[in-house]
This record gives sequence, structure tokens and C-alpha cells, in this order.
Amino acid sequence: MVGTSFSALAVDQQGRVWVGGNDGLFVFDGNGWTNPNPELTWISVLAVDAQGRILVGTHTEGLAVYDGSRWTQYVQELPDYQVLSLAADQTGKIWAGLFRGKVVTFDGADWMVYDSTNSPIPPAPIYALAVDRSGTVWIGTNDRLITFDGTDWQVYTAADLGGQPGAIRQILPDEAGRIWVATSGGLMCFDGSTWTRYTSRNTGLPRAHVEAIARDADGQLWLSVGSTLRFLTGCSGSLFTLPLRTMQK
Repeated sequence: MVGTSFSALAVDQQGRVWVGGNDGLFVFDGNGWTNPNPELTWISVLAVDAQGRILVGTHTEGLAVYDGSRWTQYVQELPDYQVLSLAADQTGKIWAGLFRGKVVTFDGADWMVYDSTNSPIPPAPIYALAVDRSGTVWIGTNDRLITFDGTDWQVYTAADLGGQPGAIRQILPDEAGRIWVATSGGLMCFDGSTWTRYTSRNTGLPRAHVEAIARDADGQLWLSVGSTLRFLTGCSGSLFTLPLRTMQK
């Protein structure tokens, strides 16, 4: 693994850590590292669905799914083999965001493609995907957020988000129904009615570019911003304590 550049991370239901990068896919079981599928390289994104399947998106080889005993790879089924983002809903339907501005769904039998011809999705890379607790799908591109509840679409533009937030890097719904969005221009939070934006100007963030976000078992929010910050969650500034702890890379 020496010299590998990692770009994807996930933890499965057994507590194993999966990491992916330009040299392939690796998993740590608490004792050591293994490469579970040497044929996969240039990993772009990882996700774990409600069934415990490992979803692997790549830059060159489409989508791979591991069900615990067997790998299945999908390349020809995709209109674009560069998978940038992944999510899965509670029914097991897989959502994949592609480089050329398409979102593909797969329910185990049928494929569906959403793009600018049948939805508000622009012809731009789909950098982020998430499914919230109500089943609504959140889609992030360079300059906007789009939601789809299975029937209706909604688009949040830069103006809706309180100014140009920058490219969407990651979307994280939480148990309280809030939506957290990591962008190259700061951290966004949506409480169901209002968007709040946090940057280096109005918080203790060392810089505005937020690369990734995650929540731990205590409900703390962790941000990758060149260093890692943990702080109390809430869409109201009065609920924030920032930072509680900073860890340099």
C-alpha cells in the first residue's frame, strides 16, 4: 500500500475498514490488510448499503458490488464507466452518479438513467449522492443541489444556498432530518426550511474548502479540511462549538 493515494473510505457492518485509491481496493479486518479484488483499480468512491453489500465505484471499470461472497461488476450496463458517487436506499436500490452528468439506478433487475433529457440534472459531473431517512435522493454537482422524492424534483441553486457555495463534495443526512453538505466554499446545513453556511469567516474552520464529512457514534460531526475538526452538530450557530479538537494530518 506504500505510495497509494486513497480517495474513498467506508466501514462495513462487521466493522471492517475499506479504502480505495489509484492502486486498488484494500480492507482492514482489525488484524491486517488484504486486497479482496485485485482486478479493481482507480477506486473513486465506496459505500455500504442496508443489506451490507460493498459498493465500489471506479474511474475506469464502472461499478462493482460485493455481497459477502461474490463480486458482480457492471460496465456495459452504464452509459459512462466513470462512477464518482454512490448511494443506496432502504429497498436496496443503488444510485450511481457519473462523470458525464448522469444518475443511474439499479434495483437488481432494471436500470434507469436520469440526465438533462428527463430531469433537472445538468450535463456536469455528479460529485455527491445521498438518500435521506424519508427516501429522498440528494444529488450534488458543481453549482447546485437537486432532490428527487420518486415523483417530484427540486433544484437548489447558488442563490438558494446563500451565495456561491462551490462544488458539492459530499452530502450527509443525519438522524434529525438535517442535511449537511461539504463544498469547496464551506459547510452547508439544511434544517428543512433554512440553509446555513459555515466558512472560515464565521467559524473556526481553518479554511473554507471542506473535502469530506462524517458522523461518529456520539453524533459528533467530523470534517476533512486539511486538518480534521470535530464539533457539536446543529444548524443554529448557537449550537456550535468549534473546534473541540483538531488533529493535524
